[in-house]
Amino acid sequence: SFSSGSNFTLRAVGDFFYATHKTWEGFNRAQAAVIELAVLTTRFHMLPAGKVEDELKYLEIAIAKTAGPRELEAWDWLMEKVNRWRANPAGNGRV
Repeated sequence: SFSSGSNFTLRAVGDFFYATHKTWEGFNRAQAAVIELAVLTTRFHMLPAGKVEDELKYLEIAIAKTAGPRELEAWDWLMEKVNRWRANPAGNGRV
């Protein structure tokens, strides 16, 4: 057996090698908030503005408490879309 010390281990069985990958542990709170905001930005045309703002306030809690540089960068990109929607909410969400 050979371990690379990273995400997987190779094990020889006869002439074959099998990879055992590290178990995926899921998303942290900030990553999940970024994903939720990405989905939310595709629903502007379907949701009342108050619902969008309420969801945004809730997601901002996770970002404020747990976001690292990658999550903050992604959040900022998505907030650009949110801010364009805020400037033109009657634009049917097409921002």
